[in-house]
Amino acid sequence: MKLDEDTEVTASILALALGISRKRVEQLAGDGAIPRLGKGRFPLLASIAGYVAWLKDEQRRVAKSAGNSRINDARAAEIEVRTAERLKTLQGLGRDEGLAVVDAVLGPMRSDLQSVPARVTKDLALRRRLEGELNGVLDSAADRARIFRRRPSADGQPVGNRRARRAAAAEKRA
Repeated sequence: MKLDEDTEVTASILALALGISRKRVEQLAGDGAIPRLGKGRFPLLASIAGYVAWLKDEQRRVAKSAGNSRINDARAAEIEVRTAERLKTLQGLGRDEGLAVVDAVLGPMRSDLQSVPARVTKDLALRRRLEGELNGVLDSAADRARIFRRRPSADGQPVGNRRARRAAAAEKRA
């Protein structure tokens, strides 16, 4: 058999030459990757060249798809990191706001409680005793608050010094 540009083969012979099924030859011809001369007839050399070009194009698409997948994975990881940082910042800010509310409520309450003995009795001995008991209770509460403020927050920093924590959070957001 003499091979030249005009050599025609059947779908079965082309499939055998390309190492694919006859059905796949027909699919590739239908997609325009392999030229067809007529029903079941194909130009051998042009079909082989078309198949090779189709394979190269397919490999390029796979490589491009893998690259896009790596880029998408990197973007997703970056978004996860930013979300975790923001969540940690929000948790710290929420804790600071909670402590600010406690300070705003308990500060004036201390003043109010210290005025109770004078409003309740004119007996100075009883008044001093009541003031001592109330001061003991308030001092215990202050000690518990100091211990709580020294505990690390979600980001490992001590809870106290709200200004510094807010400044750090604002810097992260900028």
